Amino acid sequence: MKLQPTLLGLIILALSCYSLEAQQPTISTDYIVTDSILTPGEQALNLIGQNDTKKAILLLQTSPYTEDLLLLQSRFEKNNRDYTNGTIEFETWDIEQNRINYSLLALIPVRPKQTGKVASSDLERLIKDSDTQGALKLLIDAGSTDAILLQARYLRVMKQRMQGTIDNQTFYRINARINFAILELNQD
Repeated sequence: MKLQPTLLGLIILALSCYSLEAQQPTISTDYIVTDSILTPGEQALNLIGQNDTKKAILLLQTSPYTEDLLLLQSRFEKNNRDYTNGTIEFETWDIEQNRINYSLLALIPVRPKQTGKVASSDLERLIKDSDTQGALKLLIDAGSTDAILLQARYLRVMKQRMQGTIDNQTFYRINARINFAILELNQD
């Protein structure tokens, strides 16, 4: 059976496009797409909250704090390298990551937000229902920058749990600490 030339051409074109897509190199995600409504500081704050410290550091490279950022970037890379190589445990890595995020947060120039109060009963209900993410969202929406750090920690721990690099006992212990910190933040 002979294929018509146009049909054969389409099949060859489709196969060549498929093979070209398969051969394309992986695109780096180390670039930042900016939202014109948010300042770089606010964008970096959001990236920290999404547990993307690396992108937050890259975004702030043009700020006047470049020397401090270089030191933080070095600490960040060393911390990740040590954890990947197995020379430090998860909890040591997590504590250093928290310190890096806190130091980065101190450098970020953001417009002060009015910090609102969240009803303690709402937070307690969410925590009781095991909705730590929901409780963190309430605090972040109320303007708590400390809740952003807790959210980053929570996302790191969830990722490690999903990857199987920490056991359930470690996850529940850290999650309980985060829940306790959520309730404490609302007390202040």
